[in-house]
Amino acid sequence: MSSSMTIILGCAQFGAAYGRVGTAERLNDTSLCKIINKARDFGIEYLDTAAAYGDSEVRLGQTGIIGFNVITKISGAKLSAGMDLSGRVESQIKSSLARLNLTRTYCVLIHDYAELREENRISLLAALNGAKKKGLVEKIGVSIYSPEDLTTHAGELSFDVVQAPVNVFDSRVINSALPDLFSAAGIELHARSIFLQGLLLMHSNERPKYFRLWSKALRLWDEFCADLGISKLKACQAFLIQSQQVAKVVVGVDSEVQLEEIIQNNIMSEHINFPEFGIDPGDILIDPRKWQL
Repeated sequence: MSSSMTIILGCAQFGAAYGRVGTAERLNDTSLCKIINKARDFGIEYLDTAAAYGDSEVRLGQTGIIGFNVITKISGAKLSAGMDLSGRVESQIKSSLARLNLTRTYCVLIHDYAELREENRISLLAALNGAKKKGLVEKIGVSIYSPEDLTTHAGELSFDVVQAPVNVFDSRVINSALPDLFSAAGIELHARSIFLQGLLLMHSNERPKYFRLWSKALRLWDEFCADLGISKLKACQAFLIQSQQVAKVVVGVDSEVQLEEIIQNNIMSEHINFPEFGIDPGDILIDPRKWQL
């Protein structure tokens, strides 16, 4: 029996130099339009962006994204519990909607949830629920970087979506207690960073010298894919497809050709046994924010 994953098209690279490590660049208008049109052709229904992704929201709004379910993110870093949070959050959402040229959006996430004080987290979620009741947004949620961002606040699970990094080197979230909590609460887990900013797709001679620190793990990964006789892209996708905890997967691309390759590999019929690659849960390799390139 074959299976596949629900794809969310990541749009960070539409507004900033983001993506494949060492070669990331902001996409031009022609490439952006081709990717959006190809996504429509393939029946992709979801887009992922954020107010923090440069002018990604503006460019998406100019391109025209009616018919897509758009996920965007707002920041809570400049908000405090003493403010009129409902008004401030609603203002941020309406600003995003104006840039996106939409009257409502599918989902809004708190982008910097882990950085917020506990009282601000609770207040922000209440404000987001207020925006949801007003019909500005269908679903609300949070973006996290590790399971620890939520495990100490499990009682706060008054949202619909959690977005987190998941890949062959980073199974912290799917191996934690969170998926069971999410299932019980009716929360969807969306995976991002499934290619680890393109590092997992690179040939050994393409990787920047910085990653020699992890040469053993990367060599094991290279050999694993070679022994199976499958591409690294297919192996990365298979890991997510096999994960029963993940509802949707965010993927970023640099061209319509890359998107087509992802779609073609978005199916598997045989189970793959993935080994441990020796990456410690606290290793900076799985957190690109800490890379020193």
